[in-house]
Amino acid sequence: MNSILFGHIKMLPYNCNVIVDYLKSQSFYEALRIDYHEVTNNPIIIHYAGKSKPWYSRKNLYADFWWSIVDSISSFSFYIEIIKFRRLIRKRFK
Repeated sequence: MNSILFGHIKMLPYNCNVIVDYLKSQSFYEALRIDYHEVTNNPIIIHYAGKSKPWYSRKNLYADFWWSIVDSISSFSFYIEIIKFRRLIRKRFK
């Protein structure tokens, strides 16, 4: 696929691919010559691809934002399932 699409793609800005666990290391972004503060202050798409998940702890980066989205969802049953899952995870990791 890479050879077929070569020259026909547009790269997204790095704040469209913010991976929370990578933000723990400013040197990761410095090595790529990316403005760390631009990425962290203006995320567009946030990936929880590593161990840091907002449903595990509200202390995780951008967890408050994630929970504000969950709180705004009109489907109350979905919200209840997330709360149950969060409690289950807490019990397992205590």
